[in-house]
Amino acid sequence: MNLTKKQLYLLAIGAVILIAAVAAGAMYFSPKPADQGNQNEALANQPEITATSTAATSTEATTTPAVKKPAVKVAPQPAKPALTYDQAKEIYAGRKFQFNASCQIAPMSMVVKNSTTIMLDNRSEASRTITIGSKKYIVKANNFLLVNITAPAPYPQNLSIACNSQYNVGKITVAQ
Repeated sequence: MNLTKKQLYLLAIGAVILIAAVAAGAMYFSPKPADQGNQNEALANQPEITATSTAATSTEATTTPAVKKPAVKVAPQPAKPALTYDQAKEIYAGRKFQFNASCQIAPMSMVVKNSTTIMLDNRSEASRTITIGSKKYIVKANNFLLVNITAPAPYPQNLSIACNSQYNVGKITVAQ
């Protein structure tokens, strides 16, 4: 079977698209860390990623078998050590919302600058869905989550806080 240069180019482009689609699918379906409190555990459980590339070695009008290059191993990047609860409480003192078993929040309001990281501290035996403005966060039972608070100009912006189905349990004012 003889292929023209145009057909070879189309075949090569199709192979590249297929490889890109497989890579995109692998990234889409790979496991994601549930929250920052378990960041090290999530990265430790990820498999090593291997990538294989194939390329045609000839531009002749006849087909040539593809030459396989050796697999390249990509090791996951080492993660920063996750903070313990006591470390996070100390670092984020003054920038922490604590939720109890009844979804009551302490403090009820806070003023932060735009792009400030705060701590959502769930002291209940159940997972909580915390909504700040329009963004939802799931905080596991007796765990915490660090979130970056951002809001568009003009400032100040008031963001309502909800806990599960209870709305307006607290408020964050975002300043410039």
